[in-house]
Amino acid sequence: MLTTSDFQVTQIINIVLDAAEKRGLLMTSEKGDAAPAAMPGGKMSYRDHVVRELVDTERKYVQDLENLHELKKSIEQKGVIPGDVVHDIFLNINAILDFQRRFLIKIETTNSQPESMQQWGKPFTDYEEAFGIYQPFIANQRKAAAIAMRQFDKISLAEHPVVVDFNTLDGFLLKPMQRLVKYPLLLKVLTIGSIRFELEWCLRSRRICAIRPVLMSRRRRI
Repeated sequence: MLTTSDFQVTQIINIVLDAAEKRGLLMTSEKGDAAPAAMPGGKMSYRDHVVRELVDTERKYVQDLENLHELKKSIEQKGVIPGDVVHDIFLNINAILDFQRRFLIKIETTNSQPESMQQWGKPFTDYEEAFGIYQPFIANQRKAAAIAMRQFDKISLAEHPVVVDFNTLDGFLLKPMQRLVKYPLLLKVLTIGSIRFELEWCLRSRRICAIRPVLMSRRRRI
């Protein structure tokens, strides 16, 4: 369950991120080097590890969504449960997958740039309104899990790796909300070192990233 503290952290980090993006503070280096900065001896810096985690987990997340989408198609093709029940479980997973594929392209594009040009807040501000696509899915998550549990014997007839057991399926249905919570935590590490002195100013900003209302929508239903 998400706690009040979780949502406060998400709100604060999104405000900081948004304000930092507007003021160009996400650029961690003033040099226009073509290659990311590395630690002596060719070792990766802590920031490099965080960037790698962000990119790698984004790729894995899209793969997870593709698995959910494939499961939905398999269930529909085999007709193991009625179409309205399929919708109640998976809702708009097709649209979410389409969005995350496009968002992954933004992440990959940012990662391919020199470190001095990497603005990790930009993919999020560019897709600020598009993140609203998550609202119905997250609001429906508990209902979806309850239906999936009741229908699991039938769903398992789809013979897909995601339905090896109910806990696996339930875990996949939780991944969208888990990913939204993870974004601000990763971005905090990428930005806090360069904008810490701006924190007080940033907290006065009234502009809040779209991730916050999506999560707040979920909070009202917990």
